[in-house]
Amino acid sequence: MIIGNHAGLSGVVDALTWSDDAALARRLNREFVARVREQLAQQAPVDVLDALAELPVATRRRLELAPEVTRRVLFEDPPPPELGPFLRGAIAFEEGNARRGAWSALGDAWIGSTRTIDRWPQIPDAPPLDFGSPWATRIDLTGRHEFANQHRPPPRAADAAEVHERLTRAWDVIGALSPTIADFVRSSTNVIVIQTDANAPQQVSSGTNGIYVGRTFITNAHVEGATTEALMEAIVHESIHGLLQRDVLDNPFVPGAGDDETPAVASPWTGRPLPVRAFLEASFVWFGLVQLWAQACAAADSEAVEPTEARRRLLRAVRGFVDGSLVDRLACWREDVRSDLVPLLDAMQEGVLRAAGALA
Repeated sequence: MIIGNHAGLSGVVDALTWSDDAALARRLNREFVARVREQLAQQAPVDVLDALAELPVATRRRLELAPEVTRRVLFEDPPPPELGPFLRGAIAFEEGNARRGAWSALGDAWIGSTRTIDRWPQIPDAPPLDFGSPWATRIDLTGRHEFANQHRPPPRAADAAEVHERLTRAWDVIGALSPTIADFVRSSTNVIVIQTDANAPQQVSSGTNGIYVGRTFITNAHVEGATTEALMEAIVHESIHGLLQRDVLDNPFVPGAGDDETPAVASPWTGRPLPVRAFLEASFVWFGLVQLWAQACAAADSEAVEPTEARRRLLRAVRGFVDGSLVDRLACWREDVRSDLVPLLDAMQEGVLRAAGALA
């Protein structure tokens, strides 16, 4: 389900048809790394900068993209007092010189009781996985706050192994379905956090936080509802937010006073009222999911996904685009919205409607 070329938002519409070889995601990620390096050069102590320069390229990139690093470097003014100590500890970990109990900045590994590096199970060529670092267990899963009131316990080893197997299956299906989508996810997601939500123990959900760029969390990936399709959608859904988080650093969707986070626009997908910014982001996310499930439904390998479930998810994603004009829902806030976004909403909606009409 592909629509024509539209250059707005640096090509994001083409990117979300999964037809641009993830070029936009890679470009935005390069720009993001350059921004982080620029801010580090201004904020980090000289000894930290010297140590970073000595690290292997891949190791340095791990640190530069770690959400716990970028949160401190990009979103606090003045820089927090713990920036220098945190970076020294993160570098020491990567160099193998950290103390027992220390964690990597990405939360994917720690120094165990024998003073060796222990790691959560990982997936080759996928974003790092964090099942229970201190950075993960303090995330507020409701999205209302930055931190939870208290840390959640880490998972049992058996539960982590089961979830890892499910995530590996979902990741393999994404890669088989479209290497472009897998590349997009790698470029837009810096870490995937897996947590158990005791307040909604049977609900599989996912989320991001704009001040932790590229950090996806997925809850209750061990329950029956955490199917391959559910995990695929969570991974791709949140990676789109990761892309948008990079784009809005210089160009917020709702500049100035218009961005007051008041739930004001009814979502045609869920019926819930959303802030204007969240509605705009959701429109891009659902467009990307339309393309994901359209490709899944058209895939020749019928064993990759369950066909009925793929079609159900496709119809759910399409639903919001056929329920009246997206732009009309923004009528009261049109002047507050970034100027290039309205034509993009129209373009996405027209493309979905045209493709849906052809399938009818």
